[in-house]
Amino acid sequence: MLGVRNSSVFLSNCTIWVEGITDRLYIKKYLELYLKGNKELKVYQEDIHFSFVEYAGSNITHWNFDNENKDDRIFADSISNKIFLIADSDKTEAGEIPKAKQKHFAKLKQELGDNFCLLECKEIENLLSGKIIKGVVAKYEKENIENIEIKNIEKINKKPYINMNIGKFIDNNFENKKRNYSANNTISDKVQFCNRAIEVMDKLTFEDLSEQAKEVSEKIYKFIEKSNKF
Repeated sequence: MLGVRNSSVFLSNCTIWVEGITDRLYIKKYLELYLKGNKELKVYQEDIHFSFVEYAGSNITHWNFDNENKDDRIFADSISNKIFLIADSDKTEAGEIPKAKQKHFAKLKQELGDNFCLLECKEIENLLSGKIIKGVVAKYEKENIENIEIKNIEKINKKPYINMNIGKFIDNNFENKKRNYSANNTISDKVQFCNRAIEVMDKLTFEDLSEQAKEVSEKIYKFIEKSNKF
C-alpha cells in the first residue's frame, strides 16, 4: 500500500532458481548476449532487479512453492515472492523423462505455472550450439577452431544429441586428445568446461546460440521485465 518493493529494502525484485553454478553462468551469458542483440530492451541489474538462487538439484524437493498448502518443506515465498525455476529434464537418450521425476516435475508445474521452465534436453550443457561446442573442443586441443572438424553436425540440437551425455557426444564426434571425462561419459569438470564455453561465447552473438537457448533466454528476460513493472 505504501509502494514499497523488495529493492527498497535491498532485496531483489525477483529470483531465478537454477540447479548449480554452471547453470547460473550459462544463463547469465545467454542473457548478456540476448541484450546485446536487442539493444532497445531495458538492461536489468543482477542483485537489484533479479538474483540467482542455486538449489543444488534434488534439494528442490525441500522447497514448497504452493501459496495455499503449507507443509513441512521450506516455504519459498518467505525468500522471494517472484520465482522463476529452471530444471534439467534428465531425459534418457530415448527422450523419456525418468518416471521417478515425472511426478516431481508435474508438481512444480502445478505450483509455479509458467514460471517453471523444464529444459527440453538432458542438462544445461545440451543447450550449447554446435558452434560453441566446436570452440570449446578447440580450446581443449589448443588448436584453431578452423582445424577442428565435427562429424554429424546436423545432430547438434536435435535428437539424440539433446538427450545424450555431452561428454559422450563429443567423444563420438571429435578425436579425444586432451579431454578427460568421468566413467559415465559426462563432463568431469563442468565448471572448467563452462568457463571455456563462455570464452567462446565472448566472441559470438545471440544468433549463434541454439534455438532452445534463445527461447530460454527470452522467457527469463520477460519474467524479469514483468517482475520489475509496478
